[in-house]
Amino acid sequence: MKKKGIKHMLLSFALFSLMWDVYYWLMRSTAGVLRSSDRLICLLSGFISLVVILYSVHKNTKRRNKSRSIQNPDMPPDRSQRKF
Repeated sequence: MKKKGIKHMLLSFALFSLMWDVYYWLMRSTAGVLRSSDRLICLLSGFISLVVILYSVHKNTKRRNKSRSIQNPDMPPDRSQRKF
């Protein structure tokens, strides 16, 4: 089994934190007891979670695109790159 690492754990934590913020916000607003401190805390932690998620996705897609652009020298070139 491959270890996922700290990046995967951080992304998972950010996703669960964002889901919990939405749940907490909706629960408190439905009951009519959403205070300004609740709003502030939910918005700040939600913003931080969203930044972490976007950064992780950007970093992953950037690394994936970079690995696709580098060709393995042991493999033969594609047909489009062959010279006849």
